Amino acid sequence: MLPKQRGRPRGTDNPSSARILEAAREQFAIHGYAGASTRMITARAGVDNAMVSHAFGSKMGLWRAVVDDMTEKVGPVLESLKTEDDIELAIRRMIDMMCDTPFLAHFALTEAMRTGDHADYVSERLTPLFRTYVATLFAKSGRRPGQGAPELMGLAVFSAITLSIAARRRLVRLMPQLEDEEHFRATLSASMLELMLSPAPAD
Repeated sequence: MLPKQRGRPRGTDNPSSARILEAAREQFAIHGYAGASTRMITARAGVDNAMVSHAFGSKMGLWRAVVDDMTEKVGPVLESLKTEDDIELAIRRMIDMMCDTPFLAHFALTEAMRTGDHADYVSERLTPLFRTYVATLFAKSGRRPGQGAPELMGLAVFSAITLSIAARRRLVRLMPQLEDEEHFRATLSASMLELMLSPAPAD
């Protein structure tokens, strides 16, 4: 089991390390852990390759720092949105946040296909933030108990949002109107709300 980091992610206290972290988010999201080499990351960041070991200890340490940094940034936003009683507004704000940080969707989708310690770390640190948030929205939607597990439905909605953002280029081929940013966000929000607020089946 990979140990959890506490406090600020390691290596984020100086500009060079911050550039490495930003580049790592991008490269891990695009290529996955195995496909993103430290040389690719440091070249993208414009720093010496030895900086990874100096600032993060190893490639694995850098990967953990990426997950921890995303958790640190996303967690407070979702916590604040849990108090929002307007479900339409709450789901739209979550979609806006994910569209504004598309690497998050790509990263989550890439890591969802992995197994072992990497997947466990993401499942323990990042995924629950979204799963419990959407479960909270389901609870506020007034759906009757017993029509499915809220956390499972929350995971399904989060997965649908993640896949839609990550696969947007393919979706645009089918629906060219989704090329427009505002239309894409509005359509995705409406689709998720329809899923969440659809009437529960009659007994």
